[in-house]
Amino acid sequence: MGKYITNFAAGELELNQTESTLLNLGLNFGIGIGGYKLRTKFFGEASFAKGMSYDDAKRYNDYWKQVESGNNTGYPGLSDVDVKLWKFADNKLNNHIALNKVDFNEVVKLRMEALELENSLRVVDNGAAKAIERAIANGTPKTWKEFLAVNSERSVEEVSSSYIKLIEGQSPWPENFVPQQKILKPGDTFQMALDSTQPVTSPGGFATFDNITNVDYVRNNLAVKSDWKVDCSKVVTYRVKQGVELPVLEGPVGPQIDINAGKYLPGGGSQIQMLLDRSVNKMDYLEVISIRSIN
Repeated sequence: MGKYITNFAAGELELNQTESTLLNLGLNFGIGIGGYKLRTKFFGEASFAKGMSYDDAKRYNDYWKQVESGNNTGYPGLSDVDVKLWKFADNKLNNHIALNKVDFNEVVKLRMEALELENSLRVVDNGAAKAIERAIANGTPKTWKEFLAVNSERSVEEVSSSYIKLIEGQSPWPENFVPQQKILKPGDTFQMALDSTQPVTSPGGFATFDNITNVDYVRNNLAVKSDWKVDCSKVVTYRVKQGVELPVLEGPVGPQIDINAGKYLPGGGSQIQMLLDRSVNKMDYLEVISIRSIN
């Protein structure tokens, strides 16, 4: 019986001569033990002397010696060689069964999909790296990192494009925002931060309805760059004169990149832009209500 099983396994599992011999020995031993157990079950216990050959008795004695010495294999009646043989045959059989179940067409398909994904990721990584290089070349590593952090939901390429556009265009409004036209009436008031050397009779073109509390508010919330105003040390409150109307654009303050200061200015405060020609004297429309210093 062991011989027939061994011949079948040798063909199916591609065993060499040594492996076939070991398998045959193991099968013969296992079949012998199995037959003895069947006889015992149906015909009663027999003495070990009657049921065992010399080799079986030797294996039995060796097993108990191993148990007593603490070196038993965990497989009663089997030596280390027997256990290795059975494990080897079992692994071979499992591998054979597993390979027969594999859909190699599906494996090839999955591998091709993985390669396509890998290649696409390489393209993305390469594109992102170039976008970062362009951004830093136009700005600074620090301001790029800060700008990227507040735009983390967008792709690196998109953020890089917006970053460079902001540096070059310096738009006073948030990206893609369209400010609303509005008419300020006589008596309407607003505040404006000026440098210490800037005359109050020479206001700029942008102001806010917010209460300006300090220089940090001017820099961060109103996004006033250091090359636009040096110290922003005073706040002037202006009021629209009687008998005139002041056309403005209104909306939130957009962010700015202050390259000289190496800072990202987030903006977010309220803002108006006076729609007056440069040749027009703004004080024909405005009067000063108060002046105060800020730190």
